[in-house]
Amino acid sequence: MGGRLTAEVALAPGERLDLVLEVSDRRLDSASPDPAPCWRATERAWKNLVPDLGHTWDGRDARFSSAVLRGLTSADSGGMVAAATTSLPERAEAGRNYDYRYVWVRDQCLAGQAVAACGPYELLDDAVRFITARLIEHGAGLAPAYTVTGGPVPDQRTVDLPGYPGGHDQVGNRITRQFQLDAFGEAMLLLAAAARHERAGRGRPDRAANRRPRDRPSLARTRRRDLGTGNWRSVPGHTAG
Repeated sequence: MGGRLTAEVALAPGERLDLVLEVSDRRLDSASPDPAPCWRATERAWKNLVPDLGHTWDGRDARFSSAVLRGLTSADSGGMVAAATTSLPERAEAGRNYDYRYVWVRDQCLAGQAVAACGPYELLDDAVRFITARLIEHGAGLAPAYTVTGGPVPDQRTVDLPGYPGGHDQVGNRITRQFQLDAFGEAMLLLAAAARHERAGRGRPDRAANRRPRDRPSLARTRRRDLGTGNWRSVPGHTAG
């Protein structure tokens, strides 16, 4: 019906129903899997993946946060998206919707620094891997945000979906037209935190193996000179944020 999946389900009090959705780019030849072993396998995988963090002030909340951050991080690129949501209105009927399914350099650097403070360090390694690759590739042209594969964030557009109440079906982000100097500062702090744990070179991208990254402070000085300010400000075609 219009490309949508619809169903009506009636459950008695205490009754449970598992819904299995399989998405594939080819025809599914087998029957739907039994959800019970799928749940058990998922629980085992997350139990093994998320650290105990009992040494922190609140181990339960820290463990929950670690699970969320791991779920937002690509195992392939190491990029951590800001959120798994899009088209959420800032305020009802305000016309400002945001798509956060992208990697903000500043945000991932802050997350990496937080992980460096308590360990374990796998998410720190991911952050170093992704941010180092972007610095090597783009240098002083470092963008504030990227797709999870390291590509440019698409500009805003609408899609044929109902959207959230008070908002509308808008995806993409205008971050592509912005420049944020603080991304360089947070990147330096991330690499410094990794160096303290002797992990600054962990997960270095293969394509960068034979290339020497330019000095991070010199990149920040270059953009500061271009913008004509000691910190950062708006220039034609850019928006500081």
